[in-house]
Amino acid sequence: MGITDLCCCRRRPTATDNIPPMRFQDDMSPMFDQLTDLTPQQIATVKHRYHFLMAEYHRRCFLYSILFYFLKTTMTAGSLAVPALLTIQTKDTSSNDIMYWVTWTISLAVTTANGLMTLFKLDKRFFQLHGVSERLRSETWQYLTLSGRYSGHYGKSKPTHGNQYVYYCSYIEKIRMKHVEEEFIKQADMLSSTASTTPATTTKAADTTEPQKQENVKSSLVPTPPSNPQHPSTPHPSAPQHISDEDSISSFDSEVIPPPPPPSLNRRESVSTVGTYDDTVIDMEKEKKTYAKTSATRTASRINLKTTGPLSLPDQGR
Repeated sequence: MGITDLCCCRRRPTATDNIPPMRFQDDMSPMFDQLTDLTPQQIATVKHRYHFLMAEYHRRCFLYSILFYFLKTTMTAGSLAVPALLTIQTKDTSSNDIMYWVTWTISLAVTTANGLMTLFKLDKRFFQLHGVSERLRSETWQYLTLSGRYSGHYGKSKPTHGNQYVYYCSYIEKIRMKHVEEEFIKQADMLSSTASTTPATTTKAADTTEPQKQENVKSSLVPTPPSNPQHPSTPHPSAPQHISDEDSISSFDSEVIPPPPPPSLNRRESVSTVGTYDDTVIDMEKEKKTYAKTSATRTASRINLKTTGPLSLPDQGR
């Protein structure tokens, strides 16, 4: 009889003694093998799928961790070292040349690290990969221990690994597809939307340019005088002073056509024709007065014809 047999504190064997230890963090194969309420096909499916996902995320997390910490350390240390090196000044010319090239190399390394970090979005992918891998581990542990969403709080039947197997596989794939969508699909949609909005923006700018040009041309033209002046003045000397009976009857029966408006000239043409801008303004005022007087004369003649009626012509035989 050995000493261990006489010891009363010897640990009794349990059911978990048959489970082999985990070889690494994500080695869940021994635990999946102990699920007796699953079929061999279900056990093999979930083992291979979980092993494939965790192996991929473990490899990518390791790679992005090295890049992320190396570039971040380079940016931080270089940003602190460059200002300090610029303040160092020595009388030795050779030392100044060495310090110059060292400072230039460090600043170039900082700029390159920042460009790579921004171009490939290493910081964002670093956090995403670690977050997704931890969610997969947590979801698997909840399923194995039948806790959390697999504890049966939301159902009437007792939870088992068999009836929770479908929900576990579905949620694992949801986590995977959500990460794929954020990493690839959204980036592709952003690039395609940017490429499709660029021609539309150019066309919109071209469409808005043409009305602006028309408005600028209209604003540069000389405004035409009003057709119905409120205060008519005396007739112009060049206007006819007397209207015969035949002319009055023909003008009464036909529509009175107002005289054509003065030609519209922009400021540049008017200045080049008259000479100065002040002379142009004076000519415009004269044209307005002439147009107003002519319109007033024709309006007065129409009013007289409407009130008195057409005059009778004298009999030529008498």
